[in-house]
Amino acid sequence: MFDEEMKVLKRQAATRQLETAIKLFLENRDLISAYTLCCAADGILEGIYRNDRAEILDRQREQFTEPSGFRFSWKEELEIRIKPEHCKEFFQRLNKAQNFFKHADKDHDGSYEFKGWEQSGIRIFSAVMNYMLIFGETTLPMNVFLALYVILNPDLLAEGNPLSDAIAANRDPMELVAKYSQEEIAAIGYSNLKSTCPELFVQP
Repeated sequence: MFDEEMKVLKRQAATRQLETAIKLFLENRDLISAYTLCCAADGILEGIYRNDRAEILDRQREQFTEPSGFRFSWKEELEIRIKPEHCKEFFQRLNKAQNFFKHADKDHDGSYEFKGWEQSGIRIFSAVMNYMLIFGETTLPMNVFLALYVILNPDLLAEGNPLSDAIAANRDPMELVAKYSQEEIAAIGYSNLKSTCPELFVQP
C-alpha cells in the first residue's frame, strides 16, 4: 500500500537522491539519471550550506587550528579560485549537462556529448564532500562510493591526507585500476554496495 502523504526534510531528500545516484553510477547503467539526481541533491546541499555557512565555519574553527584546514562548499571554493570576470562563463559550462537534462525550451532539437562515467563521478564526489562538510558525516552508500572513487582518483586527495600514503603503499588498488575495465570496477563497487547497503535494493 502506498502512503498518501509523507513529511520529507531537505536532508532526507538530498540523502535519498545522492544514494540513488551512487547506486545507478555503480550499476554503470543509467548515468544520465545518476548525474541528474546528484545535481538535484547538490542543489539542496548548496542551499543548506549558504544558510548555515556561519555555523559550519564556526564548527571547523573548533576542529582546526590552522585556516588551511578549512573547507568551503565545492561551489564556493571554485568561486574563490576563478577570476570574477570568468565565473559566469565557467559555471555556464559546468552546468551545461545539468541544464540539458532538465530543460528543452531553447534547444529542443539539440544534442550533448556526455562523458557519463567521468562527469557523473566527479559530481557525485563533489556532492558527497558537501554532505560531509554540512552534516559532519556520510552514509554507508556514500562511504562505499568514496572508497572506490578515491582509489581510482588519488589526485583528488589534498596534500598530506593520510589516505594518500595508504593508497600509494598498497599495491592492490593500483593493480585494481590496471587490471580491470571501467565496467568491471563498477561491478566490484556495485557488489560491495549491495552487500553493505541491502536497504537500497528491492527485496523479493
